[in-house]
Amino acid sequence: MKQNKLIEFLARCSGANIQILRKKGCDTDWGKFARKGTTILFTSIYGSISGSYALYTVFKSIEIAVPIGLLWGTTIFNLDQSIVTNMKKEKDNFFNQLVVAVPRLFMAGIISAVISVPLELRLFQNEINYQIAQENAKDTKEEEQKLTERFSDIPKLEEEIKQFQSETAAKEKERKLRYEEFKGEAEGTDGTHKQGKGPVYAEKKAEFDEIDRELTALRDKNNQLIEENRDRIKKLQGEKAQELQKITSAQQNANSFLMEFNTLEKLSEANPAIGKASWLIRALFLMLEISPILVTMMSSSGSYDVILARKQSQVILK
Repeated sequence: MKQNKLIEFLARCSGANIQILRKKGCDTDWGKFARKGTTILFTSIYGSISGSYALYTVFKSIEIAVPIGLLWGTTIFNLDQSIVTNMKKEKDNFFNQLVVAVPRLFMAGIISAVISVPLELRLFQNEINYQIAQENAKDTKEEEQKLTERFSDIPKLEEEIKQFQSETAAKEKERKLRYEEFKGEAEGTDGTHKQGKGPVYAEKKAEFDEIDRELTALRDKNNQLIEENRDRIKKLQGEKAQELQKITSAQQNANSFLMEFNTLEKLSEANPAIGKASWLIRALFLMLEISPILVTMMSSSGSYDVILARKQSQVILK
């Protein structure tokens, strides 16, 4: 009996022999194989989507992710179709079917896990990104602390600059005081209060000149030391910035599929709700993946199975 194109397409996806299905007596088998084909087809589509997403996470390139994702979906399609078609339906021998199905169920479980994980990562992307950002911020703070300890000369050099500036300021203050003293002596407003340039004035002027020479020498020396310290600080700050940039770049490059998966596992342990949701998604895909096998095992033997077994026996006898 001929079916519409959609039913026939889905039956082909299940790996059924269309010529046998078209034989008289196999009318009721079309629906069974169409359901199997639907499951296999949608599983491969989910596999393509999850594979493309996983590859995009790694390579950050749609041109690479999509073709390889489609290839991965095609591989899953062929694997699922092979698992289903190679399971022979034996009448009144459920135990033998179960023994044969165990390795296939195991393989189906692996495939479902591979498909579900990338989709879980996408579903919990916001939570994962937030957790990674928190961990990176913590790591960056710790690394900055280590760099601060490693480049401890910077605050020491800055403190020395302040000391040099304080020395110069103190000497300038002393010079100003000596200037006011000898000026006041000359004008008669300070010291002996006698206007004119007498012996006391000369003494005050000599003290000022001495302080002025000391200030000039101290200023030249300290300015040179300050300049040297600033050059050293600039160099150390540049080295520190380079080290910090390396850490930041390493964190950005480490934001990979593996890190996201590891973060998801941590979130699942810390947050029971995320853990339960994650396992439910995996269980859903596991049921989706093994459903064609279970349908084959639980369904009764039909005309299609009898004709197929007869044809295979004839091939073996030949």
